[in-house]
Formats: sequence, C-alpha cells, structure tokens
Amino acid sequence: MNGSSLDAALYDPGVTSPLLGVAVFAALVALRRDRIRAALGGPPLVGLALVASGLGFALFGWSHAIGAPDLVLPGLVLALVGGAAGLGGRALVAAIGFPMLALVCVIRPPEPLLNLLLFPLQQATVALTAGLLSLVGRAHLVAGDLILTNGAAFQVVEGCSGLKTIASLALAAVAYGELVGRRGYEKAVLVALTPALGFLANGLRVLLLVFRKIPAESVEHQVYGVAALLVGVIGLVALEIGLSRTLFRRWPGRVAAESTPVPRAGLGRRVAAWAVGASGVAAFFFLTPADFVRGPRLERPNIEELPLELGGATARGLRIDDDFLGRVRFAHRFYRAYERPGGDRFRVFVGLADDANRDASALSPRTAIPHSGWLALERLEPAPDAPPGSERFRIRYDARQTGDRSLDADDGAEDGSRTRGERTVLVEHIRLGFAPWEIELLRAWLGLDRLDRAPRAPRLVLRVELDAVGDSEAALLRLRQFAQEIVDWYRSAG
Repeated sequence: MNGSSLDAALYDPGVTSPLLGVAVFAALVALRRDRIRAALGGPPLVGLALVASGLGFALFGWSHAIGAPDLVLPGLVLALVGGAAGLGGRALVAAIGFPMLALVCVIRPPEPLLNLLLFPLQQATVALTAGLLSLVGRAHLVAGDLILTNGAAFQVVEGCSGLKTIASLALAAVAYGELVGRRGYEKAVLVALTPALGFLANGLRVLLLVFRKIPAESVEHQVYGVAALLVGVIGLVALEIGLSRTLFRRWPGRVAAESTPVPRAGLGRRVAAWAVGASGVAAFFFLTPADFVRGPRLERPNIEELPLELGGATARGLRIDDDFLGRVRFAHRFYRAYERPGGDRFRVFVGLADDANRDASALSPRTAIPHSGWLALERLEPAPDAPPGSERFRIRYDARQTGDRSLDADDGAEDGSRTRGERTVLVEHIRLGFAPWEIELLRAWLGLDRLDRAPRAPRLVLRVELDAVGDSEAALLRLRQFAQEIVDWYRSAG
C-alpha cells in the first residue's frame, strides 16, 4: 500500500466514510417520508425511548470529553432509535430501522476488533485465492500469508483481507434493497448474503493481482480495487434478481394493514421533552471538568533496559517484520536474539502497549508469529506454571520453498541435526497486564480507561522463540525457563 488517500479509501478497514453513510440514510428516509409522517404521534415505547436516547446523548457528550469522534456515529444511531421510540413508538422505529443500517455500515470498528478480524480474514483470502488457482490449473504453494507461484511470492496483507470491500458492499446493499422495493425480510436476506459476495469479489481481485504480478504501489493496483467494488455491485444486482425469481417468489406477500388514523396527542410535548433531556445529558458531559476524564497516570518504562546478557546468553538486535505486523502498533518495541556460546539462540520480541493512543492496539493474534511465510502452525498446550493468557506454538518454516524471510537468517545447524533451510520454531507468547479480549474491546472502544484514577501498570506483549533441535520436550522446557526469566525481570522492574 502506498499510503495514498485512494488506497486508504479502497483498502484500509480503519478508514470509513461517515458522510456517505449519513447521505444514504437521509436519502432512504426521504423515500420513506410518507410512512414516517404517518407513524409520528403513535403510542410511545417509553422505556426504549429513555434508555436509547440517554445512551445516545451520553455517547455524544463522552466523545467530546475524551476526544473520540468515532463515537459520534454510534451515539447518533442510539439517539435516533430513542427519538423514534418516543415520537412514534414501534411504527416509527420500524420505519427508520432499515435506513439506519446505512449508519451502522460506516461506524469505525475499534482497533482491537479490527486486529482480531483482519488476520483470520487474510488467511481465508489466501485459502480462497489458492482454491481459485487450483481451479484454473496454476501450480502454487501456500505459506501462511504468502502465495508462491511462477517464481514470485505474493503477500496477502491487511488491505487484501476484503474487509473494506465487504463493508462497502453492505452499504450498497442497504441502498439497493430499499430502491428496488424489497420487503423487510427480503432486504435482510440480501444484506446478510453481502459479506460472502464481497469476500468473493475481493478473492477475484487478489487472483488477478497474483496472475499479473502487480506491485502494491502501482496505479493498476488501485484500478483493480475499484473494479472489485464494481464486480461486487454487479453481483449484488444479479443476486437480487436471482432471489426475486426463486426464493422471494415463494415467500408470502405482506398483507396490507387497514389504514387507520394514528392518534397524535402530545406530539409537541414529546418533542420538547426529548430535546430538553438530550440537551441536559449532553451538557453534563460538555461541561465536565477536564480532570474528570484525564485518565490514569500511565507508566512508560524503558523496555530496552532488559539486560543484554540474560541466562548466560548475549543479545544482538534484529529487524522487525513491519509488513507482517501491519496495523498492530506499540508505544515502543524491540526484537533481539539471545545466544548462548555453542548453545541455544533465543529470539525475544517485546512490545509496550500504547494506551494513550486509541487508534493503536497491541492485541492481535499475529504478535505470536515471528514472521510471514510459515508452512505449518500448531497450537500447543501452555505450561501449567505459565502466566495467565500465555500461548504456545510450534511453527515450521522452510527457506528452500519460501525464500529466506527470517529476520535472523540461519542456514542450519553445523552438526546436521536439522535440514539446511528448514526450521521448526517453538514460541512462548505472553501478554502481561491485559484483560480478556471482550473487556479490552469494550474499554478501548468506549475509552473507559479515562475513568481510572490509580496509576496503570505497563502492558507488555512478549514473544520468545527457540528453534527446535533434537529433543522437542527438552527445548520447550528451556524455552519456558528463559521466557520466565524475562517475565520475572519485567515484573521486578515495575
């Protein structure tokens, strides 16, 4: 990716288009204006109105207080639901419910959720592209996030995961389903099938990129991104036509309800009450003193102080595979090789979470993997005495097939105990100070850490690697002992 605005719009899943979503929502509301007008003044859903409006306007104020503009759109959705429930009850909520999906489609996902979604989507895209290559008879090799064919290696990076294409087509499906007059459950089916359609369109794009060996920095790469969206839209139209002639035709039509006048008593008072309540809740947060949301004092230790001599091993620096890490970001990180004379060589990655930046997250499955191009990845049972949240893996690489993608190049053991170029890497992956990912997701998205008062201990991601030579169980034991030395050092250092 060359970092251009067009690349970001086409591929970066962290870049959304809120104004486009609002425009689509406004257009769909205009199409439903008669239905919305008829629903105004209906029996209110008081409980839903109070809860949704309160949460919505609280999010408005909270987003201002902590400087999180990405929370404005979720607040708007909740406020609209609450307003509809109070001003027109069930009928008005139903009238604006489907158009509100246009707003939901452009809500920016929190970083921890993006990191957790992107990696499996990348792997699924690799599998889809490999299947398509087999279908057309092209010989290839899959190595983790790499597809090797015809003497070239194509890395399926985050922008090739298809998440942005899926989100864009979901917005198109919301608009198209309303424009062609589909019934509610038919539109729901159409939108539900859109992710598969977007995933397939992206897979075809990646297939062409692999065939033509197109570099990411080229204009042609951007052209194929636009083409994937066009193919997706054409597929969406074809899907709707196909469903209308098969599945939708067999479903019973909606029985038209008898038109009855809707009582409109107290509509003005409801509007006034909603406006006053909204103003009060928002004003509370807008006028909240800055110290109230200043957040905890963050400890920023110098993680580089980890001794260069540890457990009888001496360290040297290694380069980090930034292309593989992608959008996983840290306040600081390093990668070292610790080598014992005539013995083991441990590789150590340490990353300090950037808790002051809501656009960065260290929580990702990819931090457990040393670099791209693995041929096999096996999850092992962690040691009984390992810290909570620890993971253990066995990963196989072979530079003879993928090229040397290691950041600590090693041609093999001199004693011939393993094949030259082939490496089986044992990994201890440890997260220190992290809560379960569901809690991390909620805290990061809503900025709940800004309410903490006590100083927060630094949160670290540790990965310790050791090439498996000889007895694998003995190597796992040595790896566990060395990893524990690092954990103990950081805990004692505060």
